[in-house]
Amino acid sequence: MTLLGDAAGMINPSCRNGNSMAMQSSNIATAFIDEYLKKKIVRKEMENGYTKKWRQTFAKRLVTGRLIQKMFGKEWVTNCFVGFMKQFPLLTKMIIKQTYGEPF
Repeated sequence: MTLLGDAAGMINPSCRNGNSMAMQSSNIATAFIDEYLKKKIVRKEMENGYTKKWRQTFAKRLVTGRLIQKMFGKEWVTNCFVGFMKQFPLLTKMIIKQTYGEPF
């Protein structure tokens, strides 16, 4: 089964632009579905290829987003996290870049 958008993996707010991720995953799926419909690959290859490419594209982004999400919810943890990140603007930029992914 090929899952797209939120169905393929929880997209939390810190990962930014879930619509873009949904369109990007649809684009990935389209390439494999096209190959399948042209009978160049079998269904299992389509599903496995899509899953592998999806993970390459989104796995790090989602893991990072989930880790960041855990820093919010309790006021003292949030305040410590934000205070820490203010001290390290380069680290903050790296994390933001990690959660945004590549432009689509």
